[in-house]
Amino acid sequence: MAGVRPDTPPAQWGRLDRLERLHRRIRACTRCADAGYIPFARPVVAGSALDRIAIVGQAPGAMELTTGMPFSGRSGVILRRWLAGAGIGEDELPYRTAITKCFPGKAIGGVGELEVGDRLGHAFTAA
Repeated sequence: MAGVRPDTPPAQWGRLDRLERLHRRIRACTRCADAGYIPFARPVVAGSALDRIAIVGQAPGAMELTTGMPFSGRSGVILRRWLAGAGIGEDELPYRTAITKCFPGKAIGGVGELEVGDRLGHAFTAA
């Protein structure tokens, strides 16, 4: 299993394996792109089943689309600064994800991003 630290208790291996399989399924998802909602899919999620804290955003932004990592844009800079203030370093970042897993696209007119609500309804219907 990828990401299993040597000090991970064997009792946790099942949780790690299930989350790793879920991450593979999420990253392989192309439903929104197949339905024509976005040009291409690049689902974003990061973390471990051993993380005790989960940070959930609304949707990945344009920067996350590029990096493939949650909270790597402007909001991530602020979030990491807050976490650093609490003594949580870059190597200890908690589980990070979003309600929707793909960047929803630019707003009509190209300024800003689409609101997740504009596209979220179909995701639950298609699921």
